[in-house]
Amino acid sequence: MTGERRAPLLSTMTAALARQEGIPGDAIHVLASDSTWEDGEAVAATASREHTRSIVVVTSWYHARRALCVMRRQLPTSGVRLYHDTVRNWTYDQDSWWWHPAGWFRVARETLAFGYYWIRYDLPPWEC
Repeated sequence: MTGERRAPLLSTMTAALARQEGIPGDAIHVLASDSTWEDGEAVAATASREHTRSIVVVTSWYHARRALCVMRRQLPTSGVRLYHDTVRNWTYDQDSWWWHPAGWFRVARETLAFGYYWIRYDLPPWEC
């Protein structure tokens, strides 16, 4: 799990839920990061150190494309297989987000974030 510096309480709660669902505590890695780019760096370093063969990226539907793009950039020749799944948003989804102010905000923010990543990290959306 990533984002420890960004949301330490959420990371703690998510790790506890994972243990409650049967994931062994020693299989849970909480990585310190503040951004999706730092998430990718932390995951790549851990994957290299742990000789990881596959990773499941779990995030929101609106963030999944950028998250996977960053992971692919950070793990280009590692041989790590990437999979992804999305967390359900109980209020709206990719088919109804435009009916909700929070959906407008999150999609707009993600669009701006992708633009920033394109400029900052040379990560154009069409290469993802």
